[in-house]
Amino acid sequence: MLILTYLEMMWRFSRSRSLFFASLLFLSSITQGIGIILLVPLLGALQQSQAEATGIVEVIVKGLSFVGIPITLVGLLSAFLALNIVRALISYSQTIVSERFRLELLDDLRTRSFDAILEARWEWLTAQKKSDMSNLLVNEINRLGSALLFSVRFIISAFSITAYILVAFSLSFPLTLAALALGAGLFFAMRRQHSLAHDQGKRLSVANRKVQQTVEEGLAGIKLIKILRSEGRQSQLMIKIRSALRHRTLQFAQLNAAMTFIFQILVSLFMVMLLYIGVTSFDLSLPTLLILVLIFSRLSPQIREMQSQINNILHSDAVLENYHNLMRAAGGEREETLSQNLGDKISFNKSLKLSGVSFSYKTRGQPSLSDMTIE
Repeated sequence: MLILTYLEMMWRFSRSRSLFFASLLFLSSITQGIGIILLVPLLGALQQSQAEATGIVEVIVKGLSFVGIPITLVGLLSAFLALNIVRALISYSQTIVSERFRLELLDDLRTRSFDAILEARWEWLTAQKKSDMSNLLVNEINRLGSALLFSVRFIISAFSITAYILVAFSLSFPLTLAALALGAGLFFAMRRQHSLAHDQGKRLSVANRKVQQTVEEGLAGIKLIKILRSEGRQSQLMIKIRSALRHRTLQFAQLNAAMTFIFQILVSLFMVMLLYIGVTSFDLSLPTLLILVLIFSRLSPQIREMQSQINNILHSDAVLENYHNLMRAAGGEREETLSQNLGDKISFNKSLKLSGVSFSYKTRGQPSLSDMTIE
């Protein structure tokens, strides 16, 4: 899976930060799950009735009692508020850590690709299109950074969804199982959109390269363009290429909008079905049923967001492929430096001095260097 490739890149870049980020995600999911479970006894207290204490709810209630928090309306509200404050702090740290991690990784990828180009043989460099390399370093790697961001968000969504599902299972196993079956069917139905996103990403990369090529070639030959008075032709060419790029970008936006539209309708239908089943087929109390409604309503945008993240990641697959191709090609054409050829064979006691150095090109009459002394 493409997401695993991005996770591997993050892991190889910094294992310590990857583990720290995973720890923050785990803590965020735990606090989120406990906060939702607390709503069950809290709703019972608001109804001034006996709060339910079965399964995981009972474990949480006993834990609160153990640390000295009374199972009353004030006690439960205080615990709920404190838990959400802690979760907000974790979420803040998680956002800062993930963004800094992503930006530093992106800088590392750009530096490595630029160094690979600098260290390649001149013969190979002259055979490459400078606009393609420039496009990769400037535009495409930015898209790669977006894919990394969506991968991070995908992980966050996955942890949140896992927390919601575990809480839902603890409240009603059969109803949650039915919701998972419907969700799996929804994911399966969206496979066609994922394939389209992948194809459109490749077309967008081609369009970006054409724009970069037109800009660089136009600026490099601007003197000739003005001599030939072909400014209008060059302008029309730029308009045509930019229109193609705009068309590719809009196509992807339309794909995402259509997917969201269909997804919202299907999710609303599934929610109605689940609530009807929960009321008619299962003996669920009002607090439990309300919490399940809350969980399923929160799961809906999370799953929709994951669908969008997958689309955006697949849309950037061509960029990752172009990056790897450049690194392999430039690495295969890497020229050896003097120190790599000679290793430790050269040593100096004091200095190395060259006297009477001259150099001339065959096509030039005057020498470039004449009787130079170099130390």
